[in-house]
Amino acid sequence: MSAEHIAIGLVGYQNGYKSKLLRAFLNDEEHALALCSNEAQIFKCASPDAACYISRKRGHVGSAFCAHPGHESDRVVLSKDVSLLDFPGMGLDEALTILPSTSANSNIGALSTRISNMCTAVYEYHAPAEMIIMDSCIHEDQGTEKTVLTIQGRVLKGVLKKKQQLEIRPGSFSHDDNGQIMCNPVIINVATLDSIGGNDQLEQAAAGDMITVRSNIDYEQIGGIVADMSGFVIGHVDSLPDVLSALKLKVILLPLMFDSYTEDFKEVSIIEKGEVLLVTVGMLSAAAEVRKVVDETTVVVTLKSPICARKEDKVLLLRSANVCWRLIGHGQIEDATVIKIGKAIHG
Repeated sequence: MSAEHIAIGLVGYQNGYKSKLLRAFLNDEEHALALCSNEAQIFKCASPDAACYISRKRGHVGSAFCAHPGHESDRVVLSKDVSLLDFPGMGLDEALTILPSTSANSNIGALSTRISNMCTAVYEYHAPAEMIIMDSCIHEDQGTEKTVLTIQGRVLKGVLKKKQQLEIRPGSFSHDDNGQIMCNPVIINVATLDSIGGNDQLEQAAAGDMITVRSNIDYEQIGGIVADMSGFVIGHVDSLPDVLSALKLKVILLPLMFDSYTEDFKEVSIIEKGEVLLVTVGMLSAAAEVRKVVDETTVVVTLKSPICARKEDKVLLLRSANVCWRLIGHGQIEDATVIKIGKAIHG
């Protein structure tokens, strides 16, 4: 049975708690799971008067019957295919918050119900292709002795095709004759497209798909740039978002911040000029110094490392506490300082 596909971003820097939640959701207690991208399926009880849901890892052969009391003889049917990702920005009107200290099996039914009832995103299939990079690596093909760049990510809009030329931003950085920083994007040619697990060869991939892109590259030209591109954006040449060095943010602070050391909550204090926050857009996080506090809902920050984003993109704000970054709020980009795009580097 085919099912709608939805991507869910798990937010937070307490990786131990996220792994605990992930193991329970995927019904996989045997392995220590690292969250970058994991595929799951949600099944609904077929009984017309039931609202029971179970979840398990995609491809795992489990019981065909509902496990909830009173419905043990009712079959389950596939409701949603889910990609669990280690980044936010899925466009939800209201986030689902699960306290880390209680993210055990008892909460999985409620979480599965919520996800299964979510609407599938409306994708722009005819827009220029754009994909967010979750992970990248390079290796030498022993058969051809060519250097291969492998990129895993999620297509945000448009369609990617084999043998297509693609641009990656931010890429690397240099300075113009006046000493101003500028961005140098990377250009690659797609050799193959595969499903995220590498099981299916693809001729093309459309918005919403989780895929692997491979390209033969010149290591001397771009090897040092593309080895780790988590959070970068790849897509049609000259159609990607601007590269930004400073942001004006409209923010909403959470009332409380969770402290995993005490497993208690503390009040979130106001943002102050001069403090350093961690700003997350898509999968990319950058340290940011608060340059100006306009009012209680608007701040201006200077990024320690530029990011590729658009105005109105959603952001997360984290503050350092007890050696870790804690989520304190969210918002969106209201305005930004744009870095000039320089000469592209062909790989």
